[in-house]
Amino acid sequence: MAEYIEREAVTAMLKRECSPRVMAYLVDELCKIPAADVRPVVTCAGCKYNTREVTDLFGNNAIQCITGLTHRHDWFCADGEKREES
Repeated sequence: MAEYIEREAVTAMLKRECSPRVMAYLVDELCKIPAADVRPVVTCAGCKYNTREVTDLFGNNAIQCITGLTHRHDWFCADGEKREES
């Protein structure tokens, strides 16, 4: 899995560690790097669209989604949203 950093955290570190001239140059270069499009992954086990526990065709424990599809607990999709804890 790729790692990412927040620009604000790097800028704050540069302000502490570099001279103003070097810091200005590095911040300018940092801002030229495109930002990563990231968001937390929600697996089926923690998804609000998880409707019930089922056994798949092979006898494995699985999760049934509101779409009617059956997935492993560690599966995820683009539409997953974290379930509200009650």
